[in-house]
Amino acid sequence: MPVLILILFIGFLVGRVFSDNSIIRFSGKLITPIVLILLFFMGALTGANETLLADFATLGANAMIIVVGSLIGTIFLSVIFGRVLKRKLLKNQSR
Repeated sequence: MPVLILILFIGFLVGRVFSDNSIIRFSGKLITPIVLILLFFMGALTGANETLLADFATLGANAMIIVVGSLIGTIFLSVIFGRVLKRKLLKNQSR
């Protein structure tokens, strides 16, 4: 994990130093193909993992529970925060 944070920090510094340089614009064009290649190899490794495939039904059910719970929580909190912000905005406008 410290290595990942260090790499991210170095990338941040390079971006700050070379922000007007063509190197940064060129790297933007490389990001999508590199991410697609990364996703391909992640899928290949997942497909080759027999233990993971054997437990796929259980993992899928757990993942669905997490996704549905996250979705419900996000909607619920969005509605609450939206109402609170709306009240504060209306209160500030009436002053």
